[in-house]
Amino acid sequence: MRKRPIRFYLELLGLFLLVVGVWSQRDFISPAVAAIKTANLPLVIVCLLLQWVVLFWSGLGYYVLARKHIKLHEACLTNLAAAGPGRIVPAGAGQLSFGVLFLKKSGLSTTKSLAVALTNNMMGFLVNISIVAFILAFITHPSANRSLTNTYLLLALGVVLVICIAVPTLRKKVAELVRTMISTLKSPVQTGQLAMTALAILLTNSIILTLASASVGIHVTIAQAILIMSSGVALGSVVPTPGGLGGVEAGLIAAFVAFGYDPTLAASATVLFRLATYVQPLIPGVGAYVYLRRLNKL
Repeated sequence: MRKRPIRFYLELLGLFLLVVGVWSQRDFISPAVAAIKTANLPLVIVCLLLQWVVLFWSGLGYYVLARKHIKLHEACLTNLAAAGPGRIVPAGAGQLSFGVLFLKKSGLSTTKSLAVALTNNMMGFLVNISIVAFILAFITHPSANRSLTNTYLLLALGVVLVICIAVPTLRKKVAELVRTMISTLKSPVQTGQLAMTALAILLTNSIILTLASASVGIHVTIAQAILIMSSGVALGSVVPTPGGLGGVEAGLIAAFVAFGYDPTLAASATVLFRLATYVQPLIPGVGAYVYLRRLNKL
C-alpha cells in the first residue's frame, strides 16, 4: 500500500477546519436563506454573479505581473481555490500563500513568487486606503464633524509614519517592501495596469455591497459602500478566524449603523453580501483546488 504524503493529511485537516469554521457560524449563515426570500431576488442574483467578476480581476492582477509565466485562467482558478481551502488561513494570508505556491509551480523562483504576490496585495492595499482617504476628506463621512475626524485621521497616519521611520526594524521592513515593489513593477504601464485592476476589485466589491443593501431596502452610495466594506475588511483582518468570520460581519454592521441605517436591515444586507463573497465560492473553491493540484499548479 502506497504511503500517503504528509501534504495529503494537511489538506484533510485544512478541509476539516474549513467545515468547522463555517459550521461554527451557521447561526449567521443560515439567515441568508430567509433574507433571500424577502430580498429583491434579481439584485441578489446580480450580486452572486458579480463575485465571479471579482475573481477574474484578482487573477488578472497576478497575470499583469507574471504574464510570461502563467495562464490567466489558472491564475483565476488559484484565487477561487484561495476562496475555498485558503479560507482556513486568517487575515488574507491564505490567498497570499496560494498565490506564492502557484507562481512557484509555474516556474518562478521563491523570491520572485513572493515579490509578485506581495506587490499585488500591496497595490490593492494602497489603492484601497487612497480611495478611502479621498472619500473621507471630500465626499462623505459617517461623522457629523468631518473636519475634526479628518484631523484625527491625519494625526494617526502621522504617528504611524513616525513610528515606521523611528523604529529600525520597521524602517528596514518598509524599505524592503518598497524595493520589492519597485523591482517587480517593470514599467509605468504595468504599474498603471495593476492599479486599475486593484481599483476594479474595490469598485466591483462595493457594487456588490450596494446591490445587496438595495435588495433589502437600504440605499447606500458607492462611496458609502467603499467605507462600509473597508471597515468590515479591516476588522476581519485582525480576527483569527477563517475568512475573518465574525469580525467582517461586525465591522460591516457597525459601519452601516454609523451612517444611520437600521441595524436589522444592516444585518440582512451584510448576510447577503457575505453570502455572495464568502459562502458562494467555498465549494467551487475546493473543486478549483483539486483541479490545480492534479495539474501540479498548487
